Amino acid sequence: MPIDRLRSRAELALAGRVYIGNGAAAGVVLPIFSNVTQQFGLWNPAGNDRWAEIFEVGLGSYVDTTGATGGFVLAIVKEAPANTATGAAGISAFTRTVPENAVPGLESKNKVIFGVGATLTVTAPIIYRHLHINQDVIPVTSVVQQAIRGPVAEFPDRSVWLPPGNAIFLAGNIATLAKYAPTIVWGEHDAKELADFLAAVGLAA
Repeated sequence: MPIDRLRSRAELALAGRVYIGNGAAAGVVLPIFSNVTQQFGLWNPAGNDRWAEIFEVGLGSYVDTTGATGGFVLAIVKEAPANTATGAAGISAFTRTVPENAVPGLESKNKVIFGVGATLTVTAPIIYRHLHINQDVIPVTSVVQQAIRGPVAEFPDRSVWLPPGNAIFLAGNIATLAKYAPTIVWGEHDAKELADFLAAVGLAA
């Protein structure tokens, strides 16, 4: 059963299952990956009946500050609970932010929770994946350049998934300092669809 038997990005989008999470225009300073207060992430609660397929994640729009030399990663918390009940391991606070539906006019009924801002309190994440997005020190004053597409990581090989019980965060491999309004795009598949696929290829979820 090849991977293309799973619903494509276009099919998910037309079913209202592709979402765009945007950082606020004022921007956030993305912390080091191990910080217990993260700023931009996705949480798939334990027991959810959806898997998230990550299509792209990027820095979006640069806002301000000079920044520091460093790179960006996806950090992960693997003990993400079903809720933020007091004492829950993994995540103790996560304010939900409503994403945009990829198809204008369709309601966002996402079950994987998007959050942005300083209300994402977690057990110290670890690095899940380097994004090959790096920055040098940004000069305080610089020559105005023609606008170019900001750094973005895309996954056309369909290799980045977020099963229930996990949370990922866009973060720095160091305290990168610069302020961005990031973006992430994901689709949501039924857990049964993934279970059937994994069974067909001889793997277990």
